[in-house]
Amino acid sequence: MRKSVWIGTEKCVQVLSLSTGKKEFAKKVQSGVFSLLHVEFNNEIWVGLDSGEIMVLEDSGTHKLSLFGHDRKVNSMRICEENVWSASSDGTMRIWTISSYEFVKQVDVKAPVLSIESEKSSIWGISHTGKLNMWDGRSLTMVHEVSRRVQNGIISITLLPVLDNGKVIGHNAWVTSSDKIVSIWKIITSNAYKEMQLPPTDNGS
Repeated sequence: MRKSVWIGTEKCVQVLSLSTGKKEFAKKVQSGVFSLLHVEFNNEIWVGLDSGEIMVLEDSGTHKLSLFGHDRKVNSMRICEENVWSASSDGTMRIWTISSYEFVKQVDVKAPVLSIESEKSSIWGISHTGKLNMWDGRSLTMVHEVSRRVQNGIISITLLPVLDNGKVIGHNAWVTSSDKIVSIWKIITSNAYKEMQLPPTDNGS
């Protein structure tokens, strides 16, 4: 179990103790921090920067290496299968091997990718154009364009577990957009999904 939490701020990565809340150390970086990913396999933190650089830090904060390829900020990173997917405002996602840090493939989304989430062998990604897409983490290809109805841009996606008697039996994707719409997608399998209807609120909004 991790005993610390990593926080990205403007040109700095801070590590705080979970037990005391006190800062253990801080690592200065060259540009703004936009995403963090803990890679348990190597006990590392991947840091996505405003410049497009991905810094790989050891758990102690030591700079191990940097990965280059994006030319705009790295908004989100997730692990799927044996790879790390990085999503950027340059309109691409890049796939890297966890074990050797090798570049595997570039996925051209052609619009800034704001957020990605992983569930089993699939990657869900959203862009500011309002598209919600799903990629297969094994074949590294897009398998579905899930939503075509959001007009004002999707802001974020979060995968939340579905519980039955305390056991996780699946996940739902919660998607928010700038037109104040929240949609929920039930993930049936890595390639199948179903949109769920939200109950109306008391005030009708």
